[in-house]
Amino acid sequence: MNTKSVAYDSALSQSPPGSPVTTPLDERRGLCQNRVVTPCTPDPAINSLDRQRFHQPADTAWLADSNLPINYGPESPPLEGGVRPEPDNYWQEKLQWDLKPNGWWNRDDRSPESVSTYEGWVAERKWAEKNGEEFKFPPLKATLENIKTFVAHILAGKQFPAPLSGKETRALEWVQTKAQELLDAEAPYKRTVHLVIAFMCVCDIATDRLVLAPAGRSGGGASASEELDPELVAGLSWGGNNPGGEDEKTGFLCTEQNPLYEVLKHKIHVPGILILPSFDSPDVEDFYCDSHLPVYPVGISTAYELKADGVMGSAMMSFWHDLARLCEQTAVGEIQN
Repeated sequence: MNTKSVAYDSALSQSPPGSPVTTPLDERRGLCQNRVVTPCTPDPAINSLDRQRFHQPADTAWLADSNLPINYGPESPPLEGGVRPEPDNYWQEKLQWDLKPNGWWNRDDRSPESVSTYEGWVAERKWAEKNGEEFKFPPLKATLENIKTFVAHILAGKQFPAPLSGKETRALEWVQTKAQELLDAEAPYKRTVHLVIAFMCVCDIATDRLVLAPAGRSGGGASASEELDPELVAGLSWGGNNPGGEDEKTGFLCTEQNPLYEVLKHKIHVPGILILPSFDSPDVEDFYCDSHLPVYPVGISTAYELKADGVMGSAMMSFWHDLARLCEQTAVGEIQN
């Protein structure tokens, strides 16, 4: 019996009708919509002549304001196609109860030992790769566990409004099997990052076919297309997850302008760069407390669509965006060691 799901049902049943239920989705995702601030009241201490000099409207945020809101921006225009499609809320809430917090965010990353922990990982990685072994990255274990949980949720018919195709089902079953194999192998870093990207591509194909295309909207994802065969995508090498499979960088991600290509071709091989795909949603405080370490979070979302830089796109597009930022940030100073 899933005791977490039972606890969720219990919390739901004990709440008065119409009242909100506090769940891990609220706690871990941070209710981001409540943190997005609409145009603020100008700080009277700011010289109005400065606003006039820089043609700053009086009712908008001002960069010199000490009370400048986070994620400030104008209201988004209405989405094409009407209401934004969302997964079933009941099943989404239960899914969040079953996802495991990573443990690195909000805790280990801000401890006094975080630098020595990171340096230890890099030293272990250099030693392992020098000796022809795989570097095992412990924080990725939670990611693999959560991928298994999310794939089981999808295969149970709780994520999409229509059934998966046979090819989508088999591709996700492959992801499920490989995730367990990598857990048994103690989360080898490179193969795990490759598997996460493969999973996001397969999930993006299903989301585009079942949700975004019928709604008349492009997901904006790096792989979303009804013409892509998810089973063929899952059959690529993906860093050795399919020994003998075609190299995904030449058979699929065949452009250097694609951050997926850049990450798998170059960034994943730099010892000092650690990529951490995660179902957690780091907030501004997390990034502030983790900014001293080159450990890069890459978000995995269970939503159909979400915003990246104010632009609505599929979960894959947001994942793609995080990798693009990683590529930009690591190009500054060219982290090599």
